[in-house]
Amino acid sequence: MPPFNPGQIARAGHLGSGPNAYVPQLLGSITDPDLGDGGIQDGTWYRVGPDLVRVFIRLRFGSSGVDNGSGTYSITLPTAASGVLNASNLIAVGQPLGSAQLRRTSPATFMAGIGFLFSHNEGPGGVALARFHRPEAGIVSATAPWAWAENDAIAMCLVYVADVDL
Repeated sequence: MPPFNPGQIARAGHLGSGPNAYVPQLLGSITDPDLGDGGIQDGTWYRVGPDLVRVFIRLRFGSSGVDNGSGTYSITLPTAASGVLNASNLIAVGQPLGSAQLRRTSPATFMAGIGFLFSHNEGPGGVALARFHRPEAGIVSATAPWAWAENDAIAMCLVYVADVDL
């Protein structure tokens, strides 16, 4: 987006849009988890300016039929991410994007972590992928920090630069 000049009128596309609903997918690096009956996949994102995305994600395993899959977990973001963001393992994880909260129902446990960029565009349909890192224990997987079960939940609040104007 070019810089604004004094007196220039901002167009709607420069201001942003939202809320926009999307369905985040929880993926396993070996097999994908199944959130089961009553599971929740809820995502809302906002465009801020021409290319900044703020996304809120809520995932909850259901009350029955849960399969936590296998491998390291990733979550789909609503768009591809710009290459200006670092998705490499330069500092052991990619570019930090925001916060992640993990909740275990039984025994009741809460853990905070960091959501980071894992891939710019390798998710289903070419969207970006985020992962979760817990500073004290590493990347979240099907068995870490615990074996995911009924009513366990993940919430994330992330901000990133999209690959294209939205």
